[in-house]
Amino acid sequence: MILLIARRILAAAVALIFGIQAAVVAFYAPVLVYGDDQILLAWGWIAPIVALPTAFLVGRLAHLITDSLLPGDSSSGVVSWCQFAGVASVIIALGAATSYAMFTHGDQDIRWSEEVALPDGTTLVVSRRVVGNSFGRPKVHPDSWLPSSFEVDVSAVPSLAGAATWRSSMRPVLLEKTASNATWILLAEPKNCGEWYELNKPNPPYLAYELRRNTWARVEVPRELLGHPANLVVAPRFTGEPRIVSAAEVLRRNTEGRPRREWPVIKEAPSNYC
Repeated sequence: MILLIARRILAAAVALIFGIQAAVVAFYAPVLVYGDDQILLAWGWIAPIVALPTAFLVGRLAHLITDSLLPGDSSSGVVSWCQFAGVASVIIALGAATSYAMFTHGDQDIRWSEEVALPDGTTLVVSRRVVGNSFGRPKVHPDSWLPSSFEVDVSAVPSLAGAATWRSSMRPVLLEKTASNATWILLAEPKNCGEWYELNKPNPPYLAYELRRNTWARVEVPRELLGHPANLVVAPRFTGEPRIVSAAEVLRRNTEGRPRREWPVIKEAPSNYC
């Protein structure tokens, strides 16, 4: 009786260990290979198909290990116990991983202030807001989320008091006063190739907004802005931003580790843009 209990405990422990490891490896392997956290959600459709075969293999492995460590009668129920433990281990692992995927996906509403460096060497402070849906693992991919709305508020600047807040689904990259006619221009870029195609592939790949009588009006992209560095935080972190982001930090973040479609300076779209 004692041997049977020991065999069942050992079988359950082995099955749980190997089952959880198998499920976790299967769960995260595509993410590690392709670097796409969206696979976490797609896995929910695949998991039921692979769970039972995985559980069966884990159960057989647990049975073999148990027999080698504690030899005994295979008809004593250890086989079925191993199979049960294997199913339980895979269900536990998949349940935990699915819960993780669900609870790391959610709406984010982030607000902060940032310094904007201008070509003449001066800086001004604007208020920023971005709303989006987070996904994936914030500790591994701090920028892994899907922004849906951006805001830039310049009304705190004394010379721009009363100006309307700029709002768009496009990503703001540059705020600057043109040298030719001394008007404030805000440039925004599409978040992805799909938006760029929807806009009929503008080149330069930006939308320009001019501040007229305290409202933002769509205009052609001023050619004089080409070659200027992006001076707004282009990729806000869904884990949150500090109370104020310095101009030096804005430049560093916009220059380092940029996705292929984004550029540290304003320029025309190359042939491989999308």
